[in-house]
Amino acid sequence: MTAASLRVYFVIARQAWREAFIVPEKIVAALFVLCLRVGLLFAIYRMAYQFSDRAPNSVPFTSAVWSIGAYFVLLSFMIRHIYVDISREVKQGTIEMRLSKPYYYPLLAIAHRLGRGLPDVILSFVATMGILVLFVGWPPVVFSGIWLGQVLLLVLGGLVLASLLYTLVGLSAFWLEDAEPVYWIFDKFVMLLGGAYVPVVLFPAWLKTIAIWLPFGGFTFAAQAFHSSFTLLWGQLMVSQLLWIIVLGGTVSMVFRRARARVSINGG
Repeated sequence: MTAASLRVYFVIARQAWREAFIVPEKIVAALFVLCLRVGLLFAIYRMAYQFSDRAPNSVPFTSAVWSIGAYFVLLSFMIRHIYVDISREVKQGTIEMRLSKPYYYPLLAIAHRLGRGLPDVILSFVATMGILVLFVGWPPVVFSGIWLGQVLLLVLGGLVLASLLYTLVGLSAFWLEDAEPVYWIFDKFVMLLGGAYVPVVLFPAWLKTIAIWLPFGGFTFAAQAFHSSFTLLWGQLMVSQLLWIIVLGGTVSMVFRRARARVSINGG
């Protein structure tokens, strides 16, 4: 892939970024829902820890709440909407026009969604961090360049992994009249093993192992950065992400080739 072709996807992401501000009310509404979720879970976990004799799995209250906050910030990328974008274009028939363009369609869908979600993520990060610092305090971690680098690598790896996963789900729409059940199953596994309502650091050992080595929880590995075991687990988390990126990348490439051939055979 040349620098010129990469520039095409950068331009697409930049255009999507601008589109996000056309209706700023949507960003405000999403930010309000995020604050509501974080506040509700903060209250629930506060009560749970108050009535518990000891911290679950020796995880401090602040670590648990910061993990939940980080999960929702990552969720603000709206990576799951890659499926929605692909499925809609297949149903509307506009996918044929997309496939005739001189670019790789899966990367187009991913670039568009990342650009569209970035404003939400920036605002969500600022709002969530402000709320947690104000009401919970700073997380019990030692901030350093190494720690920050590890977190950023997991965020990047998680974005790539989740983008491939939801692209694969979206491509199933080429064969299924309604791919919603496939999306529903995948998305629920992502929520369960990603720590949507219970942080992964609170999982029992057997479930934590499953969450680490299956692809569904890989998107939100960075949310585990606020626990003392993060440094020891980082290597496993990174290896798991890289392995699944390779597997899913190859699978998406193979499925897309067949999807494109299917459109051509059907007269697209």
